[in-house]
Amino acid sequence: MNFGIITNTLKPQAINLLPDLKIWLRNQNQTVVSEEDFATGSKNSNQIRKEIVKQSDVLISLGGDGTILATAQIVGESQKPILGVNFGTLGFLTETNVSELYAHLKKIIIGNYKIEQRFPLEGSFKGKKSFALNDFVIEKGKFTRLIETKVEVNGDFVNTYLSDGVIIATPTGSTAYSLSCGGPIVTPETEVVILTPVSPHNLTTRPLVFPIQNEISIQVVSSESSPSLSADGMFVNSLNKGEIFTVRKSKFSVNLIRCSDKSFYDILRAKLHWGEDTRSSVGKKN
Repeated sequence: MNFGIITNTLKPQAINLLPDLKIWLRNQNQTVVSEEDFATGSKNSNQIRKEIVKQSDVLISLGGDGTILATAQIVGESQKPILGVNFGTLGFLTETNVSELYAHLKKIIIGNYKIEQRFPLEGSFKGKKSFALNDFVIEKGKFTRLIETKVEVNGDFVNTYLSDGVIIATPTGSTAYSLSCGGPIVTPETEVVILTPVSPHNLTTRPLVFPIQNEISIQVVSSESSPSLSADGMFVNSLNKGEIFTVRKSKFSVNLIRCSDKSFYDILRAKLHWGEDTRSSVGKKN
């Protein structure tokens, strides 16, 4: 089996693990390639990562959820499976911890694993396509004033939002930025898209959930600056007044490797500390 490794170079633990991981895989008679295997200056980082994907059957993402999102962007329509190894904080997507890594890799080598399909969104702006596994975000630019965006679904007018921006999230992204803005948590297999306003200037404005088959269009109605459009936290373009960005379900899926029996609810309880008494014991009487 051919393994490709994408590493978050801002995480020292991930960098330190990489040499031992490559030696271990080769000792298991597996082929492995990472960015360090390419000559310096031969290609830029994005080109190298695309080449890694091309040469691999399975991708290993060393970092956190941000790293796996970046890996998913590069894997794209090839739909090659991704194992996320968590060196970050919450890690909703990177199910495998470092202590579990080698045990999970043994399962993958013998084919004892599951594939969990997640659907990304496809965005279209001025004829150019972009993809997001978590979310697309349209936010105000460098000026502090609110922006006004008009939202339509399948051509039907929904609302005009006066806010800091809007988030269009997948169920995968429901535990990310959308959640911090008051959006709902949605189980990954639910085929919906979530529209969450960012700090709306109206207390009755609430997130909306639409069937994934719908097409959502967002038009910038007014803004003193050019709002930014990002996909999974990465800048895509700036939007000017009157310009429209459309979102629909992507035609391909992102395939995440699962080696444990943890359910989505197990992960929620562990990551969000549900059921735990997190109150400080300072000042409590015995």
